[in-house]
Amino acid sequence: MTSDRSARVNNLLDAALELPSSERSLFLERECGEDAELCLEVESRLEAFDDYDGTSTFLEGPAVAPVTTSGEPTRVIAERGQDQGRRIGPYRLVRTIGRGGMGSVHLAERDDAQFRQRVALKVIRQGRKSREVLQRFLQERQILAALTHPNISRLLDGGATADGEPYFVMEYVEGLPLLSYCDRNCLDTEARLRLFLDVCAAVQYAHQNLVVHRDLKPSNVLVTTEGVVKLLDFGIARVLNPALTAATSVTRTGVRVMTPEYASPEQVRGEPVTTTSDVYSLGVILYEVLAGHGPFPFDSRQFYELSRFIVEGQPELPSTAVFRTRETRAAVEVAPFASRDDALTPEEVGRRRRTDPLSLRRRLRGDLDAIVLKAMRKEPELRYSSAARLAEDLAHHLAGRPVSAAGDSVRYRLSKFVRRNRFALLGTVTLLVASLLAGVLHTVRVTRERDRARTEASRAEAVTDFLVDLFEVSDPGVARGRELTARELLDHGAERLEGELKDQPQVQARLYDVVGSIYQRLGLYSRAAPFYDRAMELTSQVFGDDSPELARSAANKADLLVDVGEYEQAEALVRERLTKNRKFFGDKSLEVALSLDTLATVLQQSGRYHEARPLFEEALDVRRSVLGAEHVLVSTGLSNLALLYQDLGEYDLAEPLFRRSVEIDRKLLGSPHPELAISMGNLGMLLRRKFRAGDTPALEEAEPLVRQAYEMQRQVLGSSHSLVGNAANDYALVLMDRGQDDQAETLYREAIEIHRRALGEHAMVAVDLNNLASALAKRGSYAEAEALFRESLDINQRLLGKGHPDTAYQLQGLGSMFTLWHKPEAAIAAYDQALEIRRAALGGAHPITVSSVLALAGLLIENGQPERGDTLLRETRQLVAEGGGDRSTLEELDQALAKAPR
Repeated sequence: MTSDRSARVNNLLDAALELPSSERSLFLERECGEDAELCLEVESRLEAFDDYDGTSTFLEGPAVAPVTTSGEPTRVIAERGQDQGRRIGPYRLVRTIGRGGMGSVHLAERDDAQFRQRVALKVIRQGRKSREVLQRFLQERQILAALTHPNISRLLDGGATADGEPYFVMEYVEGLPLLSYCDRNCLDTEARLRLFLDVCAAVQYAHQNLVVHRDLKPSNVLVTTEGVVKLLDFGIARVLNPALTAATSVTRTGVRVMTPEYASPEQVRGEPVTTTSDVYSLGVILYEVLAGHGPFPFDSRQFYELSRFIVEGQPELPSTAVFRTRETRAAVEVAPFASRDDALTPEEVGRRRRTDPLSLRRRLRGDLDAIVLKAMRKEPELRYSSAARLAEDLAHHLAGRPVSAAGDSVRYRLSKFVRRNRFALLGTVTLLVASLLAGVLHTVRVTRERDRARTEASRAEAVTDFLVDLFEVSDPGVARGRELTARELLDHGAERLEGELKDQPQVQARLYDVVGSIYQRLGLYSRAAPFYDRAMELTSQVFGDDSPELARSAANKADLLVDVGEYEQAEALVRERLTKNRKFFGDKSLEVALSLDTLATVLQQSGRYHEARPLFEEALDVRRSVLGAEHVLVSTGLSNLALLYQDLGEYDLAEPLFRRSVEIDRKLLGSPHPELAISMGNLGMLLRRKFRAGDTPALEEAEPLVRQAYEMQRQVLGSSHSLVGNAANDYALVLMDRGQDDQAETLYREAIEIHRRALGEHAMVAVDLNNLASALAKRGSYAEAEALFRESLDINQRLLGKGHPDTAYQLQGLGSMFTLWHKPEAAIAAYDQALEIRRAALGGAHPITVSSVLALAGLLIENGQPERGDTLLRETRQLVAEGGGDRSTLEELDQALAKAPR
């Protein structure tokens, strides 16, 4: 473009911007005369300032009609009734829905004898039929004919009017522009990214067919009411495929048609445009979709000012842009959020994304900042090479995997793996670091020998080297060009442990503990056991049986034994560990506190609540003496003791401890935080228990606590983390008590999906299935409930063994369901199996065993076996009384006996 013509374009643009939108078309027609290219150039630049409410013209009208809350199309021109009723081929025009520099788009109906159909019909505007415009029009029609993709507006028909003017017909779909759809529906960041992936798919498909769009912007991406993306307007696309351009070649290249806000630097400079130019525009759209603002704070309507920003300016990070405030125009007006005079504040941006500004900044910081800025690099060769590569990085981010935009360092990839598995690895990593540091510090403190300290440092370095090498996966035969799963990574490292570190048994022992801990947290208990055994064996060989190192290693094995229900073995091991830790570290040490907690947990799980009580209380006192009154580990100790009080039925003692735990976590960790959500959930579930014990108002306080805990976990961890599944389960239990069964069922199903995806075959999946089955049985869907109970039972039996007390829950559930189903024989058989398992694992006086007795005895009495029911109740009461059982359990048995026939 010559300097004179460029000045002419800029002068017309500035003059048009000073006019009301309704007067711009006539002004340009008068000033441009027969120079259609000049009009096309000016109107394309006007689009940078267009409003979504239809107050100005468009370069090309879309094949869809964005709608407002009233249902009216938003793109409407002043002459809306001008062509109404006109027939073009078999189509009758209903109204004009868009008009641009060379064409107009109309809502039309096909009403010939064949069929009726609503379509969008595009025709060259009167007075715009130059050779250049005709070529572009025919080229767009040819492009659409070649592109068949669910996210691209489809070409349906084409032909010529009675005057010989070409037209083509596209699908007519009502929808909203991308930004409006996202904001009106308050989509969170994850939902916005998933929608944007569909945009990338459409653009990639066009690129694969050698078509560069050249005018990507939010108004050319519409979303239907069903959430389907539709890419529009290929009117200024560049075709790289000779087969598509042979008959419609556009020869002139001097005119730069674009929308400046979304145009790439090379477009603004008038340089050749390639697929990476579309990638840049995608980056700008993504910036605005995520941050609520464009990358550049344009404060001028002069084209040369816009160009300077685009070519020279460096966009700030999207996570920083969140905190801008600007006056809204209709372009960002989305009912029912803001009026035309409102300011788009950080709070408003966060609200439209179901979060707050600080949380949104944290969500965008890091990967998403890097992805957006890579797509928007000034240098085309440094951007993503394609829309597919951009989409791939976004998909990796959503899955918690490393993204190419953030670099490829081992440190970064390791951090991404840990974040994906942070709660599965948290205990392991803490154990590893604590073991390394405690080992080094203890050695230095006791021996004061520098060479010994250097030896320990060398061991720590060996651990680090092994882990780094493991994460790099140097053996290409293992990875085969793909990212390994956590399980594959563990299996690969486990195979190498014995062979590669034979000369460093201390390192081997610690790593066996690490790998065993991860297997345990993944629910792979049988895989974890041999690693713990090998760790203890090596530790004993290196440090001796009477050593703090062996005491630490034994703690891991004890935790595993608790998980698999081997309480007797666990108790013996942890008591030995506690004695050793008192000897090595003193009574007032965290090591002793942890041992006390583990032993108390063993006793609690065994039903020996009164024995567990002083141990939990001592553990909490030790934590407070070492760490002070306010510490996250003190909060953990409070929750542990409160859970025991809860099992004892001493809700009034448990409640203040849970509330104090919430208070500490909120103060030290802030909101939102996963640990705070867990504390809130614990308190909410206690209040649910109080409700079920007769305290009706407690449920009203429980509901917001578990709901907020669920929402907090989703906000912090996304929608796929196992802790979100846990919180969904808790929330569903409360909703069931409130009679909101449909909502509860939805949450149960969500929990199942999350846990299956995050954990695979895991005990938590069995819990979810059991709870959903109970809900279905309550509403009478017995066949489906039975299938879920049995699937849950199969999982627990495979993971924990048939004698584990947790397998009795499914059998107990089956008994309850068969009772409702009026199948007493099947119910009695299920209850009998549950009782047998609980007696063997927990003893006859355990409160959970007693619950089985009460259910079975009641059913026996009601179904012709009163003698057996009465005998069962009397024998159980005697066991409870002899064992010093709590008063509430004895009262339940007495009440049942009073109702039994003599």
